[in-house]
Amino acid sequence: MTDTETPAGAAPVLAERVGDLAAFHGATGFPLVCTPTGLALPDDVTFEEWASISPLIHGAARSSMWWIGDWIRHGEAAYGAKYHTAAERTGLDGQTLRTAAMVAEAFPDVLRRRNNLSWSHHREIMVSVDDPTAWEDWLDKAEAGGWSRDRLRAQIRESKAVNVKATDTTDEAEPAAKAEPTVRVSVSVPESAVDAEHVASLRRLLTLWRNQVDPSMMAALSAYVDSLEATVGKARKQAA
Repeated sequence: MTDTETPAGAAPVLAERVGDLAAFHGATGFPLVCTPTGLALPDDVTFEEWASISPLIHGAARSSMWWIGDWIRHGEAAYGAKYHTAAERTGLDGQTLRTAAMVAEAFPDVLRRRNNLSWSHHREIMVSVDDPTAWEDWLDKAEAGGWSRDRLRAQIRESKAVNVKATDTTDEAEPAAKAEPTVRVSVSVPESAVDAEHVASLRRLLTLWRNQVDPSMMAALSAYVDSLEATVGKARKQAA
């Protein structure tokens, strides 16, 4: 099964999670007018009817970033679509699109994504917890404790502080180990040497590094490659 395929059993989970948004008009039992800029309700709608819409709206709001991220991942895998293409199609800025895609990539299995936690909870864990094998534990803790995103962030910081203190105590009792050398990655390509082949090569490198590079660094590298891709596109238009 590829990353773009829906896992067995995922459809019922997704349907439960976001509600049947396509049935906005029918499921409520009264007419609604949904547009990109508003939601119009009949003047005679009852309180119970008005309240019945809340699960649909809540589901759409909680799920939109997941939808964007999965949409981008599918476009990359199936058609080689890039962020600038997604930005043109959606009107969203590149950083928002990159973040959505990175969170979706970090949690590719929809069955692992927690219905009781927001997309922001998942992003916080991806960004703040260095060890991906610990992500599941933090999801469990946040879900069981009913933590808000801010509470989750505070708990992660507190855990890191405790670990640092424990390390400092150990260092007092044991000789300091030789520090590991710091490895820095620097990518620089002269503008005159930029062409589609160079950009494609850098894209392949980013794919290989995706699970080995800090998310903030990956975002910076992705933005750099995006700028190179834009330079290539501009040069092609001028040459045409």
